[in-house]
Amino acid sequence: MKNYIFLIFFFHSFLFSQIDKDSVSYNYFYKNEIQKIVALKKQFTTASSVTTQQLLKIAELYRDINIEDSAYANYYKAYEKEQTDKTISEEEYKQLLYDIHYVESSKNYYHKDRRFFLNQLYSLSQEDKSDKWRSYYYLELAKDHLVDSLQFPEAEKEFEKIFQTEYYQKQENFQAKTLLAYGYLKNQQQNYKEATAIFQKSLYLSRKTADIQNQFYNYLNLAVNDVDQSRYSEALEYLDKAEALPIPKYKVKSYRLLYFKRKEIYSVLGDSALFRKSDLIFTKLDSLLDDFRKNSNFYEIDSKFQLKEKQRELSSLETKFNKNRVVYSILLFLVFLLAFYSFLRWKKVDAKKRKILQEKTAIEHRHTTTVEELEKVKQLVIEDHITLKNKAKVYLNELIYIKSEDHYLQLVTTGKNQFVRGKLSEIIQQLPPNFVKCHRSYIINKNFIGQMNKTSVVMTDKTEIPFSRNFKL
Repeated sequence: MKNYIFLIFFFHSFLFSQIDKDSVSYNYFYKNEIQKIVALKKQFTTASSVTTQQLLKIAELYRDINIEDSAYANYYKAYEKEQTDKTISEEEYKQLLYDIHYVESSKNYYHKDRRFFLNQLYSLSQEDKSDKWRSYYYLELAKDHLVDSLQFPEAEKEFEKIFQTEYYQKQENFQAKTLLAYGYLKNQQQNYKEATAIFQKSLYLSRKTADIQNQFYNYLNLAVNDVDQSRYSEALEYLDKAEALPIPKYKVKSYRLLYFKRKEIYSVLGDSALFRKSDLIFTKLDSLLDDFRKNSNFYEIDSKFQLKEKQRELSSLETKFNKNRVVYSILLFLVFLLAFYSFLRWKKVDAKKRKILQEKTAIEHRHTTTVEELEKVKQLVIEDHITLKNKAKVYLNELIYIKSEDHYLQLVTTGKNQFVRGKLSEIIQQLPPNFVKCHRSYIINKNFIGQMNKTSVVMTDKTEIPFSRNFKL
């Protein structure tokens, strides 16, 4: 078995990555989509008015390349436009509501209790003969409940509602998407065998309906399911199959998830070379998802193709101004008088405003301090584990000691050891008082100290760890 695993990893060291780590960029993944966006932007500057269909098209392009902010902005413009123009059909409007909810829920800091557009979709579909949109509504609620293990029973109820709908029973593509989410629930409940069967069924339906994106997610979830069972060679095979698929959209986020799982596997197995290679690609993909960096290219696109339009507007305004110089001079004088009057009024109340602002600032500072202190106490009371940068959980009652090696940390536990990039000064902030830094390269759990010598401590796993001269228990 060891020889078999060795051969698997030897093969992976040459072939596992289809992505060139030196070429990771938005142009690398989305050259064609960027060209389409540029072309649409040109149409926007020449057309007298932008149609709802044009807004929907560019929103879809932004959505597919993980530019959620720009996608949301264009979907919302289409939504506002349809409140008065009503140029699309009722079914298209419902699709718009679902799409804008989908993008909104994909953004960072999404508050699931909001569901404004999803609830509007549900209200509009109450009288529909088809239960299509009610099925999608139940699925989105189920996904929201998957975030919190305490809400898993609520997720089960939503899935039961979906399984009873006619739309689920007839639409194989929707079945595949629903089973993907349902398999994730079973995995989180540690029903690994059942989760595997569900993912395999979803994969079969995805192949049948030629849904490459869903095939990718099924392979990825099958890999996660195997990692949770310490079946690392099988997990890597699933990741290879996923990476070989020509997924049409969400490439950066999808590959980011894939390489996150790769580096987790190599970390557990102690393969530092493949871990560093995976970590480098993951880090580059992760940086592309930063809001400012990922949108800056498209801000340049916007400004480039809107610049001429702004210059034309300024030229037109300048012509009008020259024709109406006297009128504008009077208006400017009136504006000056109004501004001067406003300034005098502002001076009278400025002192009171500053006092109120100071009091507000002081209250906000006290509130923030109190919240931070409460959060620290809450974490000490509630959390029984820490979550590493690679998303692995390490339970505090199993953690014996942490060793620093270069820029990486080795976490030694009574179970699986973890190997992750980081610093002792960062991770000790997450630990309770029974963890102490006894040496510049070590943090130990006092609960696992076996005995103490003059210059070292011996942990219960027989590891001898040095301590500094000033160290005291």
